[in-house]
Amino acid sequence: MSELINDNLWKRFGGNEVLRGLDLAVDAGDIVGLIALNGAGKTTMINLLFEVYPKDKGRALFQGRELPQSPEGVVSKGLARTFQNARLSTNMTVAEVVRAVLTNRFCSWKHYLSGRKTPDSILSMESELLSQLGLTTFADSNAGTLPFGLQRKVDLARAIATGAKFLFL
Repeated sequence: MSELINDNLWKRFGGNEVLRGLDLAVDAGDIVGLIALNGAGKTTMINLLFEVYPKDKGRALFQGRELPQSPEGVVSKGLARTFQNARLSTNMTVAEVVRAVLTNRFCSWKHYLSGRKTPDSILSMESELLSQLGLTTFADSNAGTLPFGLQRKVDLARAIATGAKFLFL
């Protein structure tokens, strides 16, 4: 059985039919690339999966279950994405961006916002992830002011930090 199934997805914006009956099945461990012209519906498909837009028709299944109807719910089921434009905060460092996601995943936002000490296990995961992506030297840099390529890496780190089983780039 496929991990991710898009079954007959349709999306229209006004008179523009962006997706018409899209079927796509992806198995665990597969690496799939969607290549198409601008405006062909690649980002729209991802936005439908993450419930940024409502589906006009069709359904999306992950591990045999219909995906939740909110972006947060979709992420909680093990899917994550990066964005064409990361739009990273200019008020947070690279380390803080990753730490916030890890803290939300393992503690809660209340823990992060209350100013309590970040658990060592989270700091260790943060350090490892930054190292894996070559971001260690930028850990204390303002995330939103980095060059575009580095912002893309920070966005990828943010997505990986969710613990996703399935990643959309």
